[in-house]
Amino acid sequence: MKKEIPIAILTLLVFAAFVGVARAQIVALIEVKDSGGNSIKDVTVPLYTVAYIYGTYQDLGGDAPAEASMIVRFDGGSGWEYRDTLFDDVVNDGQTVERTYTMTESGSYQFIWRCEQESAGTSRISISCTNEVATDRVVTFVIPEPGTLAGLITALSALGLLAFKKIRAK
Repeated sequence: MKKEIPIAILTLLVFAAFVGVARAQIVALIEVKDSGGNSIKDVTVPLYTVAYIYGTYQDLGGDAPAEASMIVRFDGGSGWEYRDTLFDDVVNDGQTVERTYTMTESGSYQFIWRCEQESAGTSRISISCTNEVATDRVVTFVIPEPGTLAGLITALSALGLLAFKKIRAK
């Protein structure tokens, strides 16, 4: 009889945990598209492309609102940096938030949609999803100043003359 009591208590605790988890299910989805409606997830796009970001929130356990934020991060080669907050407010179940962002620098962009719902107790559910887009590297040809060209030509001419003299001396 003593073993039956702990098993019954354990069963009730597991059931309570399962019900608590099952009630608190939220979904956050993010899509990033170009002006033509094409998905640009993990794609390289030209500079100055306008990204259309769609963040959707769903509460599978009811219709409770959530705090949501949509942020942009950028990596130009030295690590991820915060760039901009596109949305920071409360969203309702089934709501889709649409924002635009122009990618003006060469590098990688992350668009993050984070939804956080606080239940009746003190527990908090947070979910975030990330979509990454890279922009083209722009290669520009730079014409050096005439003084730099003259110095390079002089140095290469001297090296060529020295090599010519060594070959002729043999």
